[in-house]
Amino acid sequence: MPAIIKPRVLLLLLGICSLRALSQGKAEATASTRAAARVALDLAKKSGQPAMIGQAYFNLSEQYAGNFADTTIHIRYSYLDSAIAPLKAVNDQQRLADSYRLMADLDHLVNKIDKALKEANIALGYYRAIRYSHMQDIYVLFAKLYYLTGDYHQSLQYGLMALERAEATRDSTMRLCEIANNLGFTYFKLNEIANARKYFDVSIGVAERRGGQPDGADAGVQYRGVLSQTGRTGKSAAILYFDYEPVCDARGQI
Repeated sequence: MPAIIKPRVLLLLLGICSLRALSQGKAEATASTRAAARVALDLAKKSGQPAMIGQAYFNLSEQYAGNFADTTIHIRYSYLDSAIAPLKAVNDQQRLADSYRLMADLDHLVNKIDKALKEANIALGYYRAIRYSHMQDIYVLFAKLYYLTGDYHQSLQYGLMALERAEATRDSTMRLCEIANNLGFTYFKLNEIANARKYFDVSIGVAERRGGQPDGADAGVQYRGVLSQTGRTGKSAAILYFDYEPVCDARGQI
C-alpha cells in the first residue's frame, strides 16, 4: 500500500528542487541538488500520486539542464519520458507541453530530427489547448528543425512567428537572441543578405545586453567565424556560427 505522504510536504520539496535548478542558471546542478530531487522522486513514487510523480520526474530532468554531453542528454531525456505517463494521467497539459518540447529539443541536439518534429508537434497541440502565450518557445524550435532539414521557407515562417510572439510578450531574454540568430542564418540561406545582417545585429545586441561578451560563453553563444558576405568588419563581423546549425540558444531554459 502506498505510503501516506502529505501533499504539502511533497510540494515543498519539489518546489525547493525547482528553485535550486533555476538558481543554477546555465551551470550544471550540484550533486546535492540532484540528490534532493531524487529524494523527492522517491517520496512521490511512495505517495502513489501521479501529479507528484510527473512533477518529480520533470524536476529531476531540470537538474541536468545546461549539460549537453551525449550521456547527459540521454539521462535528461529518460526522466522527461518517464514524466509523460503520470502527467497524462492527471492531464497536466502545461507540463506535458513543456516535456515534449524539451524532448524534441534534446533529440534535435543528437540529430534525431524526424523524431524531434513529431515531439514538437505534440507539444504544439498541448500549448494551443492551454492558449499558451509564449508560443515563441515552440515556434523557434520548429524554425531550427526545419532549418536543419533544408526547408528554409518553412524555417523562416516559424522564425517570424516566434519573433512576433516574442515582441508581443516583450521577451528580451536569450530566447530572442536565439530567434534572431536563427532568422539571420535562414535569410542567409535564402540569399537575403541585408535581412541576414539585420537579424545577426539583433542577436548580437541581445547577447551583449544580457551581460555576455561577443565571444563569451556567459551569453550562451559562440562566435566561430566571420560571414564575409555580410560586409561586416572587425568586432561586428563576428557572427554566431556553429558547425551544423545556428546557435544562440536559450539552452539555460530548456
